[in-house]
Amino acid sequence: MHRPSVLELLAAWERGLELGPIARALELLGVAFPNTPREELASFTIGYRDGLLLELRELLFGPDMAGVATCSGCGEQLDVIFKASDVRVNPPGDGDSRLELHEAGYDLWLRLPNSRDLIAAGGV
Repeated sequence: MHRPSVLELLAAWERGLELGPIARALELLGVAFPNTPREELASFTIGYRDGLLLELRELLFGPDMAGVATCSGCGEQLDVIFKASDVRVNPPGDGDSRLELHEAGYDLWLRLPNSRDLIAAGGV
C-alpha cells in the first residue's frame, strides 16, 4: 500500500466532493494503490475494500479512532473511542471471494458483492 502524500490526499478529497460514498471509497483506494486499475479496485469485495480503507486510515492517522453517535429515539449523544484493531476482521481471499452452498440436493456458487454491484443496485 502506497502512503499518499498530503497533496495526493487533498486532490483525492477534492475529486471526491462531487462523488457518492462508493466512488469516494474507490477514489481513496486509487490513491493508496496507484498502479492498480480502477476496475480491479471496484471488483474487490466490500469487506476486502473496507478492510483496505481501514488500513489506509490507520496508516495515515494511527490506530486510535473516535466518533459521536446520536440516538435516533432520544437524541442523546454517545462519544466512542476505540482502536482500528477492535473493528478489523480478516476476510478470506484476495478480494474476490466466492462461497459454495450445498443443501437439499442444490449446489449454489455465490460471489460476495463488490463496488460495481452496489453501484448497479442504485448505490451512489
